Amino acid sequence: MITNIPLSGRAITLLCVSSLSLLSGAAIAPALPGIAAHFANAPHAPLLSRLVLTAPAIAIAMLAPIIGILIDRSGRRIPLLIAIMSYGVAGLAGLVLNDLTALLGSRIVLGFAVAATMTISTTLIGDYYNHETRADFFGLQTAVQGFAGLAFTLIAGMLAEISWRWAFILYGVAWLILPAAFRFLAEPRGERAASSEAMVVPVGFPWSLVLPLYMLACANSILFYLVPTQLPFLMNDLGVASPTMIGLAIGTTPVLMTICSLNYNRLRRGLTSDRIFAISFAAMAVGNLLLALASHWALVILGTAVIGVGMGFFLPNIVLTTMATSPESRRGSVASGLTSTTFLGQFLSPLIFYPVFDHFDGATTFLLGAACLAIIAVLMSKSSSR
Repeated sequence: MITNIPLSGRAITLLCVSSLSLLSGAAIAPALPGIAAHFANAPHAPLLSRLVLTAPAIAIAMLAPIIGILIDRSGRRIPLLIAIMSYGVAGLAGLVLNDLTALLGSRIVLGFAVAATMTISTTLIGDYYNHETRADFFGLQTAVQGFAGLAFTLIAGMLAEISWRWAFILYGVAWLILPAAFRFLAEPRGERAASSEAMVVPVGFPWSLVLPLYMLACANSILFYLVPTQLPFLMNDLGVASPTMIGLAIGTTPVLMTICSLNYNRLRRGLTSDRIFAISFAAMAVGNLLLALASHWALVILGTAVIGVGMGFFLPNIVLTTMATSPESRRGSVASGLTSTTFLGQFLSPLIFYPVFDHFDGATTFLLGAACLAIIAVLMSKSSSR
């Protein structure tokens, strides 16, 4: 699959730009305990420190539905360059900000930048490549993002060993990508013109088909984000305080996601989408149960690995299933809705589960997550048997 993609400057730059969305969370997840300790005297510090990780998600959820319309009218190149610069400024702000509220504000600005880089990079892939090459490129993109997630998290963990602020240095990679984006990512005028001239039959938005999928995506994000938002504190409770070890535990998930997503086509042969959803949620339920029962760091690694298996099958399945329900003239709107609900779930995750963690403990939190995932798995299994 990978050999079908010529690794030109354009392709490498697109892969780097698309990986910025992953870096938005991976860079600081290992530093969360350090952030919470530094701002311990601030009101609601334990909750707000978790929101530092997920604050970009609410900005992405708000902006994603309209960003596609804007770039169709104003073009791709200039908004992308502005977004990359905004990403670099907002991301590096964590190096100097000494107020938790201001830090949260910078993270929201980062979310606006991520919404633009995600949407525009995906759109440019569609503009630059034909159908067959595009499918291969998305597979390569998944692989690169998975291993980038591990690398970013491990490096962030090592930097956080020095100081939680040092983890924010990773956001400076945006300034390294900017010259390449300026050089290689040209405005696809020909492709856009052809697209705008195409005759499209207007149809209504398929709410009855996509709303259940949106709800599923949101629920999955709420439950999956237990790992980056609560796992660092669970590991602290287990006596593991090293940000590097925390980063390795969290980084195990995207590696397994990559391996499984690249084998998704094999799984879907002979299986309905609902059955794949059931398998995915069942795997994530087992992973959360392992985390709830963990008394040693090695069991934590096993738990995050099993969660990665479930996510690796869930992500391509939710995208393909959603796109299959969408009429061609509404595909962009349907896709942006999926992005919004996914990131809305990321933002809601600590708001929902922090009270459980605060009143009980990390093990109880992950046990509740496992129960919720198991219920969804059973419901999807029953749906697939109809």
